[in-house]
Amino acid sequence: MALYVHHQLPVTTKVSDQKHIIMPIHATFHMNPEAEADVHKLRQASAEARALLGDAAEKLRAVLGDEFFMAETPLEVQAVMESAVEAIGVARRRLESAAPV
Repeated sequence: MALYVHHQLPVTTKVSDQKHIIMPIHATFHMNPEAEADVHKLRQASAEARALLGDAAEKLRAVLGDEFFMAETPLEVQAVMESAVEAIGVARRRLESAAPV
């Protein structure tokens, strides 16, 4: 990533007979086209992963909400399914915080 610095005009201040020049610097970050393309791909992949995780969690919740199916499902399996739904939610939130849309 290339860094370009944008400068403003100097500001002169006077503190007890001494002249101080303060140069405010405003950093402007510019990425080369390859880096921008990589960031775009990463954001797109993150969005796709969040969508897939959301679909998987929704399907698991539907099964967990099916009383007939769950009556035939061992409690241990139910616990694993509920844990999977929670883990999927955590993974989605981490992806969202790392690469917000």
